[in-house]
Amino acid sequence: MISHDGILSNAPQIAPLSAYALTIGLFLATGHATGVFNAIGYLGGWIHVHPDPPAILVQGMIRQSGYIALAVIVFTLALHVLRIPRSNIAQPVLTKRSWKVFAVACLATFLGFGALAIISGGNNIVFPQPDDHSALYSLSNVVDAFRAGITEEICLLALPVLFLRAARRPWAEVIIVLTVIRWSFHAYYGIPSLGLMIWAVAVLLLFRYTCSILPIIAEHVLFDLKFPAMGDVIPIVMASLIAAAAVYGLIVAVNAIDPSPKPKRQNATT
Repeated sequence: MISHDGILSNAPQIAPLSAYALTIGLFLATGHATGVFNAIGYLGGWIHVHPDPPAILVQGMIRQSGYIALAVIVFTLALHVLRIPRSNIAQPVLTKRSWKVFAVACLATFLGFGALAIISGGNNIVFPQPDDHSALYSLSNVVDAFRAGITEEICLLALPVLFLRAARRPWAEVIIVLTVIRWSFHAYYGIPSLGLMIWAVAVLLLFRYTCSILPIIAEHVLFDLKFPAMGDVIPIVMASLIAAAAVYGLIVAVNAIDPSPKPKRQNATT
């Protein structure tokens, strides 16, 4: 668990103001503040999506790749400064434990978007994107899916949690602040976007208790890959995979909170 007797046991204490400055700095540096402006613009009707010319799409892919590189570099440096071995957070993905974290992350996403659908009252809720089915646009969406999964989970989840906890900020405060941040650039869904707060809180708790970030990144990337305009088959396959993983995640979550008493291990005698 992420605590001062856990992976932060050797971390230097950070001043609260510095922790918040780092958190806001990551939010700005990775372009998510612009995302808030665009989300409000979509919601208010003064920003409209339209197909971009090829040159703009290429520039966008270069920029998204830069955000990914920035997130990885900052993450590596932050772990070094906080004296956290990378193996404590970046565990291998292909392990039984990581598959469980991945599955519960899928469940969290389903809960959030399920709540969004319920709040919408059956109204069609769509991700704002242009009607562009070109191969270059699909490729740009693939790059953006990796950008979203990597930069959001590192720069808006993992690092802010580590910074704020190293500053001795209480978990209730951390959860409220980071949930609002994660919701802010999804405001284009309107009132139904409040349902995504369930996802944001659930993923925060998942990271708190598992310290695993790579499976959460993998789930985010996979989920976002179902949005690109790549025909009808790929989004259906992606959604089916996430749904199957979410069912397994529900089983994992239920087993993890099973209140039934566990047999106590007997002390070995000599």
